[in-house]
Amino acid sequence: MRVLLVLCMVLSKSAFALYVDVYPENPTIADSVSIEAWTWFPYAERYDLVSATYSITDYAIDMEVIMEDKGVGLTIPAIGGGSVEVGILAEGYYSVSADMYMVPFGGSIPEFYESGSTSFNVVPEPATFSLFAFGALALRVAAS
Repeated sequence: MRVLLVLCMVLSKSAFALYVDVYPENPTIADSVSIEAWTWFPYAERYDLVSATYSITDYAIDMEVIMEDKGVGLTIPAIGGGSVEVGILAEGYYSVSADMYMVPFGGSIPEFYESGSTSFNVVPEPATFSLFAFGALALRVAAS
């Protein structure tokens, strides 16, 4: 999938975007959720992850990734970014906003680099939903 994305970015020259991915792709209330924010950089082995953090308010997740430019690298594109382990989430629709900051080569203060966003839905476990449906059916039969 990322190979196809690279080809599309090279052809469209839109390599400067922050992509935000949620794992697993369709989480349930029993899944531990992680979020990855990444982008393509023009030079491999030039950028280091300094930190990746997040905060949650209601159903909004804010993520911040700080990278550092080391100043030298291979002249081939490379993926860079960070991920956070959010853990188990309650059922609901979540929005994710991610910002990436870059500490310039020779500098010490991070500067805004890119932002991205996505959203996802946490659903009940299929087994939990089935038990709920069977329980409702049993109550209806018992009431008859």
